[in-house]
Amino acid sequence: MLLSHRSGYGEYDQTFMEDLIRDPTRIRTLDDWTGPVRRNAPAAPGEFRYSDINFVIQAHVIDAAAGTPATAFIESQFLVPYHLDHTAAADQREIAGLVQGYAGATSLFGRDAMIDAGRLVYHPQFESGGGGYVSTASDLARWIALFGTSTLFSRARWTEASLATHSGEQGAGAYGLGIHIDQTPLGTAYGHSGYIPGYVSWVRWYESAQVAVAIQTNTSDRARLVWDGYDLSDRIAARVASACH
Repeated sequence: MLLSHRSGYGEYDQTFMEDLIRDPTRIRTLDDWTGPVRRNAPAAPGEFRYSDINFVIQAHVIDAAAGTPATAFIESQFLVPYHLDHTAAADQREIAGLVQGYAGATSLFGRDAMIDAGRLVYHPQFESGGGGYVSTASDLARWIALFGTSTLFSRARWTEASLATHSGEQGAGAYGLGIHIDQTPLGTAYGHSGYIPGYVSWVRWYESAQVAVAIQTNTSDRARLVWDGYDLSDRIAARVASACH
């Protein structure tokens, strides 16, 4: 239920966001992340409600089950064995190689540039299990290909992960375990997008074409994003598939 956003937990509330804006560099704790759940009654379990809180709690479940921080477990089980050398937990404000990100003049932090004097103006640790990793487009593409080809786990697990637990409305697609399931010109695609102030990523695995595409941009400012990442991904995948098959 956590992985498919069917726990009933809601998203971060106004109190959480106001605290983030007021004190963006403070290290968040489990009490901060679960505060919205305590302050707002959850919906009935089984109802789809997209919320990063599900994945934050999932990370803490891994902490307890593995006996080590989830980030260390992920590094030892996935990042190192599969040579995802440019992917790491975004758990500090100074991140080597991170380019300047732009969130727009009306961003929630009241400024456009998200890096000042080599440091992010906010602490990315606030993302936690909800997507708190820094990566590259090449690593993301390799990751989703490993995910979609059942290299990471058994085919039975992939069948479970790719089973739609929520059907979207008006062509919005469906959701499995941690992945969006969408119908594209190349058939079914599995993937996700990710946002943090100043940056957006999109990644998709096109099952029938056996093509993986990842796109990243160093702006989350809608005025600067003149194209949709998924539309661009579909066009790139179509060209790759045409050239390779």
